[in-house]
Amino acid sequence: MEQINILDFDTPILEMILSNVHKRKSAAETCRTFYEVVCRIEKFKHRLVINKININQSMESMKNSSRYFNELCLHDLPLSHHMNEVMSVLSELGGTITRAEVTRVRGMECQLMELLNLLPNLEELHLNYFFKDKESENFKTVLHLKKLKTFKLSSWHEIRNIMDQLLSGVLEDVTIEISRQEHQDLSKFYENQINVKKLEISSSSHLRWINHMTLDEFTFNEVFGEDLLNNEEIIDFLRTQTRLVKLDLRCEINDPKVKFICTSLASLQSLNIKLYEITPEILENLNNLKYLNDLSFGVFEMDVNVFTMGRFLNITKLGIRQQQSTIIDVENLLAMEKAFPSLQEISLEGLVPVNIFIILNIFERLTVIAIKFSHEHNEDFFDHSHIKSTYSNINKLRLNLEGRNIINETNIENFLSFIYSMPKLESLELADIEVNETTARMLENLPLLKSFKISKMTLPLNFEFDNRFSCILRTLSEIKTLHLHFWATDIEFDRFHDDMQRTINDQLEKLKIKIDRCTYSGSVNFKILN
Repeated sequence: MEQINILDFDTPILEMILSNVHKRKSAAETCRTFYEVVCRIEKFKHRLVINKININQSMESMKNSSRYFNELCLHDLPLSHHMNEVMSVLSELGGTITRAEVTRVRGMECQLMELLNLLPNLEELHLNYFFKDKESENFKTVLHLKKLKTFKLSSWHEIRNIMDQLLSGVLEDVTIEISRQEHQDLSKFYENQINVKKLEISSSSHLRWINHMTLDEFTFNEVFGEDLLNNEEIIDFLRTQTRLVKLDLRCEINDPKVKFICTSLASLQSLNIKLYEITPEILENLNNLKYLNDLSFGVFEMDVNVFTMGRFLNITKLGIRQQQSTIIDVENLLAMEKAFPSLQEISLEGLVPVNIFIILNIFERLTVIAIKFSHEHNEDFFDHSHIKSTYSNINKLRLNLEGRNIINETNIENFLSFIYSMPKLESLELADIEVNETTARMLENLPLLKSFKISKMTLPLNFEFDNRFSCILRTLSEIKTLHLHFWATDIEFDRFHDDMQRTINDQLEKLKIKIDRCTYSGSVNFKILN
């Protein structure tokens, strides 16, 4: 029988084969082709991080690395000082990178284009606050990014040379957030990108350039306080977008505009709106969207009893943002359960003075729950005296209690009881945690998760990075998707960084610890990311 060389197969066939191989990560170590295929299957990220902190001591080791990187983080770097070093590294390692984040980097646009041209397989580019230096009059660079599909820009001004040079028709997913609007002209960029299907903008001035697009998803993000309540431009644009399946309008709109959306955009499956007022007419119009299964909106106190008057049989995902001092109590939650009988995911944002177990008892079918609110007068949030049984449907939980440590000395045992009451929990996200003895106990006693994220862990003054904490990090590193942010002052950052390197230097590669300096907020951001 003739032998077959598996490497001769095309990538899609290799993906099919390796997706059924139990120990495919071992196969990834045998050759570059298998590595790249397994990366696609596992969504496995090898991140190359270049910033001011590590550039001097790490350039040589990165160039000599035997690893293949598929993600680049270029942070807080003046290209005028480090262009040659970065070019040298990316010329060696840039060929496999498919995703790049460029954050708070200073340089000329032509310099950035030179670097991007070293990433021929780039599919996703995030440009976050690129500081433009004056361009050289004699220097012209052509940008070649044939595989780029996703482009996200957050900036104080347009990066027009780069945007206009992106190849025509390549982009499918675009986010544009530009703070200074007075001189921007993005007409050429939008004219070139006719195949965009997913678009997010932050100014109504863009609407005049995008009427030619046929979008599946559209987001208007009210970043700069624009009031579209009496602005017909958004309605005129939406008249051209009858194929939309997802609409996110983060600006206040009134009853007539809601009626237009519900009658003219019949294919909508997901709708996020900021309502001026909830009326029975609005509820009726929303109910007429027969494909709608994901609904999010803001609620004022006077609207709480109104929005539960309807009955939405198709809604499986509901998001409620409580405006101003609106409070949702147990009676409101019971009414919501009757109004949305098919609910599987719920997100509550605002004041929720209700025990978490009461929420779970009311919504027994939930698989995902997210709560974000200012914790003012609910000291019994995790009190497990209200527990009925295990909550075996929940597989994802997000908690963010603004301005307060979620887990503290008085509720740590209740919190752990709460976590263990969900035996199928796979994903846990927390925010606003202070690193202390209580946090250590929580981290040591977590159940086995597939995904764990803490978006902000504040390091107190004189924090000691001891053997106990290094053991905690080693244990957490076994989680498939791990994302931790540590925040500290610059002084604490330097000391924490030194302690960490001294204590677990031999484990840094295994733990995949990445370090980013977040100068914008005056803090420091450590990431541990598998």
